[in-house]
Amino acid sequence: MDGAVVIAVLFLGAVVLGSVLGWIAFFRQRELQSQLIALRKQLEHITLSSTPKASNTAPKTAWPASNPPAANADSDPQLTTSPSPSEHEDSAAASSTQYNHPRPTYSRLQTEKPAVKPPPQPNRWMEHLKTNWMVWLGGASVGLSGIFLVKYSIDAGVLGPLARISLALIVGLSFHILALWLRAKAQQHNDVFAALAGGASIILYAALLAALHLYQLWPVGLVFGLLIVISLSTMGLSLLHGPVLAGIGILGAYLVPLLVNTGSNNMLGALMYSAVITASALALMRYVYKPWLWFGTLAGALGWWLLSLSTSVETGTRLIYLTAIAYGVLAIPTGNWLLASKPSDNKEPNLLDHLQTENTSEEQRLFFALITIVAAFSFSVIVEPLEIPLLFCLAPLPAGLLWLCRHQPTFNLVAWPTFFAICAALLVSGLLPSEGVQIQTLDTVETTILAMALAVIVGVFTPGALWNMALSRHKGYWSSLACLAPVVALSIAYITITAMETYWEWAAATLLLGAGYMHLLNRQQSLSPPPQLIAVLIISAHLAYSLAVIMVLREATLTLALAFQVITLSWLHNRYQLPALVYAIKITLAVVILRLTLNPWLLSYPQDIHWSLWVCGGSALSVWVATYFAGNKAHLREWLQGASLHLLALTLIFETRYQLYDGDIFRETYTFLEAAINTATWGLLGNVYLYRAKVSRSLHRFYQICAHLLLMAALANYVLILLLAKNPLWETTDISSVPIFNSLLLAYGAPIILAALAYFLLAAKYRKLAGAITGGLLLYFVSIEIRHLWQGQLNINQSASDGEHYTYSMAWLLLAVAGTIIGIRFEKELLYKAAMLLLMCVVGKIFLFDMAGLTSLWRVASFMGLGLSLLGLAYIHQLIRKNIQPELSAQVTSDNTSAN
Repeated sequence: MDGAVVIAVLFLGAVVLGSVLGWIAFFRQRELQSQLIALRKQLEHITLSSTPKASNTAPKTAWPASNPPAANADSDPQLTTSPSPSEHEDSAAASSTQYNHPRPTYSRLQTEKPAVKPPPQPNRWMEHLKTNWMVWLGGASVGLSGIFLVKYSIDAGVLGPLARISLALIVGLSFHILALWLRAKAQQHNDVFAALAGGASIILYAALLAALHLYQLWPVGLVFGLLIVISLSTMGLSLLHGPVLAGIGILGAYLVPLLVNTGSNNMLGALMYSAVITASALALMRYVYKPWLWFGTLAGALGWWLLSLSTSVETGTRLIYLTAIAYGVLAIPTGNWLLASKPSDNKEPNLLDHLQTENTSEEQRLFFALITIVAAFSFSVIVEPLEIPLLFCLAPLPAGLLWLCRHQPTFNLVAWPTFFAICAALLVSGLLPSEGVQIQTLDTVETTILAMALAVIVGVFTPGALWNMALSRHKGYWSSLACLAPVVALSIAYITITAMETYWEWAAATLLLGAGYMHLLNRQQSLSPPPQLIAVLIISAHLAYSLAVIMVLREATLTLALAFQVITLSWLHNRYQLPALVYAIKITLAVVILRLTLNPWLLSYPQDIHWSLWVCGGSALSVWVATYFAGNKAHLREWLQGASLHLLALTLIFETRYQLYDGDIFRETYTFLEAAINTATWGLLGNVYLYRAKVSRSLHRFYQICAHLLLMAALANYVLILLLAKNPLWETTDISSVPIFNSLLLAYGAPIILAALAYFLLAAKYRKLAGAITGGLLLYFVSIEIRHLWQGQLNINQSASDGEHYTYSMAWLLLAVAGTIIGIRFEKELLYKAAMLLLMCVVGKIFLFDMAGLTSLWRVASFMGLGLSLLGLAYIHQLIRKNIQPELSAQVTSDNTSAN
């Protein structure tokens, strides 16, 4: 008995609270209504006195006009009108006529628009909520009262099952009748009546769900039939009561199963219920459209799908549910049940037209909904078990979307994302059940079903895309989907089913597919196919070839097989002149270069094959040959030449290590000889890139960056390794005793030539630095060769003889003299200053060290030789300046004459 008292008190409290709040809001708005009517009459009087003719082009509202707050009376006085009963009937008839046409037309623009667009109202929703918060709270309280009536009667055991349900149904119907009676009595629309009707609908939803899940009083079909009746009735009443009823009754109905939770986890029934509510809300949008109603319906439908992931349902249930939601979103609001309406001008719009028209808001919302549903569909494929029912549930959604694209081309963009998302889901689904990446064997049922699922996807997308391509002007888009679908499916099957093992049968089937594409291309030549179709067939055939070689070849050999495609692609591009093939060539080059640059350091290549020569060299040769098949396309030839240079550099680097370490290219060591070879190789390639930068047009900046990087790498390798870390003067290094022609010539002599070449190829702002580096390299090379010539070996700790000192002085003196002469002759001020500095250092060395221990005639001869050398140098200096001065004067005179 106590429980009954508690239930009665709570129920009456909720009803009283909701009623009080609702009536307060009602009488408050009645008072405001009378004030607004008076203000409106004054405003009309002022308007009529100042304007000769009144405009009757004000737009009609989609919902019945509500009573706005006083603050908005001046902005839109028409909304504050309180019509008489006869006027109200005329307005209802006009509204009914208007509602015969679908409100949201997603495929074309509405032809009628208001003459004057109303000004934007930024905080309209917040203002509405502030003004009508008691209305919403009252309606919610009414609905909750009915729900708690059912729930608490269950918990306390009050009344019997049939009596509980009957009481809830009577209360809900009574509130609906009360709302209609109040509206008829007031003879005008009011949000209070709408809130009361919305709460009544929620009570009816809760009662029917309790009758189905708790007591099984009626069959499932009967209950859901009644739910449909309530939903349709609520939809119809919302046309009378306004958006408040739609918001509380339709969208709020999504929450009813959560509030009346039976613990049965009957997710199938919940999804069916959600589908009914979604269909009702979408049907309502055929007559009245609000963005919040649209997004609320989508959120509610997908919210129940999200909740279904936490429980187990029959295989394919989620997919069927999402397919039904997608169809409802497309068909119900527009009444386009066959999804076959076409643009009114019979002109197929561009793929991105829906982003450039005035109808963008509605079409973008629909496009967003489709993409969201496709993403949910794909995620459902991942969580669904690989069972037979999955095969029958995969096809309807993509088939329906392809049908939609066929008749409404503005949604073409949804085709490729749908295919990609479903294929990615099948790939993940095939990988998830296994440990790591060890995929199941062919004799399991799951892999067989996975293969059949991939066949279903190909069977839907390939014919569907070909069908769309027949009458579409986007030949490349649809042909790419049709031709690449089998290749992608084979790739997924190979990854998931064979665990990427070598199977000649799979490779043969893939090669046969590629050959079929090329055969189709040859057959199409007589029909003059569009360029997009030719490009797609060529690219698809090469992708099939790539997949086939991946199946049978491994590691380095695979890279060479991929590089061969550059030749055929270049030849086909020269024949057909297709821009798409240029991108295919660049992508193939990028794959080959990245594999040869990174893969050897990430994978363990076998040492028993000489892959550095025939793979790297073969790839470089393939790209070089492709330059001759590219024809007179300068841009493509430059790309191919640049790629071949990079591959040549990789060949030299890897081949050097192969020869140095007996085939163990990746031995963790770095010797003096390898550092010398790398310095020479990188410096040479840097100069080659500098030359390419001078003659190239489109890749000028690219070659410059590569050249600077290579030259800096060579300089860093020279300084850090050859001069510091691995210098033979203090690091034990095997240097041949043969003078000049030994590893010192490669390590310290070759960089001189490379630096001198860079001096002439670099930009003017870098030449001084290149010249200084060249002089420093020359000085060090001469010095270390003299050391090796006198010692026979290199050891910094071994003292130098007098002859070695004299040789240093003589060599440095000759270098200083040569530098001085060249600097004067060619007016190289920096070289002249450097040579004079070296000369002073040599003179200082001779006086302080070389001649310090000489006596008698040796001292006389030494000083005499030094003096004569300096005098001769001074004479040559004056002679060169004397010969240069007339030439400069004549040049200045000639320049002045030409200027005059």
